[in-house]
Amino acid sequence: MLLFLLFQIQEVEEHIETEFISEVDKIQKPLFNINDSLYKNSKFDMIIRIYRNTDEERKKFILAEAYYYKRQYQKANELYNQILKSSSDSEIVLFSNISRSWILYHQGLYNLAIEQETKDSLLLTLCYIKMKDYSLAYSISKNYSSDTFLFLSGFSAYLLKSYDLAINSFEKLIQNYPNSSFTAIGIYRIGIIYLRTEFYDRAIKYFTLIVNNYKQFKFYQNAIYLSAYSYYKLQNYEKSYEYALMLIKNYPNDENTKLAKNLIKEIYLARPEIVDSTTEYYDYLKAYKLYKEDKCYSAIEVYKVFINSKEKRVLFFFKTTIGDAFLNDATLEIGECYMKVQNYKEAVNSFRRCKLDECSYKLGISLYLDKNYSQSIIHFEKLLKNKNFISKIPEIYYYLGLNYLAMNKRKKAEEYLNKSKMLYIEMGDSEKVKTIESILNN
Repeated sequence: MLLFLLFQIQEVEEHIETEFISEVDKIQKPLFNINDSLYKNSKFDMIIRIYRNTDEERKKFILAEAYYYKRQYQKANELYNQILKSSSDSEIVLFSNISRSWILYHQGLYNLAIEQETKDSLLLTLCYIKMKDYSLAYSISKNYSSDTFLFLSGFSAYLLKSYDLAINSFEKLIQNYPNSSFTAIGIYRIGIIYLRTEFYDRAIKYFTLIVNNYKQFKFYQNAIYLSAYSYYKLQNYEKSYEYALMLIKNYPNDENTKLAKNLIKEIYLARPEIVDSTTEYYDYLKAYKLYKEDKCYSAIEVYKVFINSKEKRVLFFFKTTIGDAFLNDATLEIGECYMKVQNYKEAVNSFRRCKLDECSYKLGISLYLDKNYSQSIIHFEKLLKNKNFISKIPEIYYYLGLNYLAMNKRKKAEEYLNKSKMLYIEMGDSEKVKTIESILNN
């Protein structure tokens, strides 16, 4: 389970890296120092209405800027080009060239933006980040001390795995700009660095800083879970349990809640005395321990006690969040227990009641094992159309093939088994390929 938890954390982190790149996308070029009250106050819609037909050069530039900030890049570019052809104002020419380079950046033409010989360090840094030249991005951004550059230098150093440099930049950001929109990102990122380098006590310092002070932060729930995980790694199971419960109770539908539930299961296995026996989910954890010990018949009986208790609460509107969080897990695991003891009819019934994707997948398998081949085929064909099961396609093809084989439809069976085989070859799963070849050769 610990390896599974670590894998889940890595998945979350990959998603968050993508999200941090999206934070880079939000960085805009600063307003130039132009003496115009509408421009200084970002009244771009008003500028477009008032200056649309102007012949005055500076107002034409301001109009181009308004189009730029409204992301109407083609109109903006046309005006910048007009100015560059006719203007004798060196300042406006310089600003127009810089703005044109920014348009190239927004169009994804990073090399062209750099080739414009722009002296805009912010633009160059962003271009190099987009081109994954993090070393050059860092070498430029480290020379400036604004909150934006401190964020970018820290982020670039982090992507270079130069963690000391990253921490240094993020610490300066936190100290010098406590109210910056980038500050929470810096705090969180330092926590991640310490998590990855296994300094869990230091990681906790930064994650709990997010938990206590930045409730509107986009990755607030991640910080709660990673606090729980770090405490777990330090074997401080009481604090780990406290933070995991906080997440489940307050954010029952968050993706991190799935991780928190798994953490609570591991805490119970390690230190069952931590969990109050009067909690509504205590029977679930008792059943889970039996399930992990392969004591399936005993586990089934305790799972039933938990499920019946929860169903009564739901019936009488005594629904409580934390117990509910484990209800689908219980129906999944009781179904798996029935599969282990080869009671496939009850497995089917359990998986039908469960709302997890894993249950839906295992329902198809249990239908096959219960010899309900046509139902299994119908179910698996539905899963093929569901984007949530893309990663399961090789297995779905495999079981479709087995179903058709059991129904003596050899041609159809071979079609799906060969599809499955080709996907497993691409994945490098030689054992599964051998299994399918053995089936095809019989």
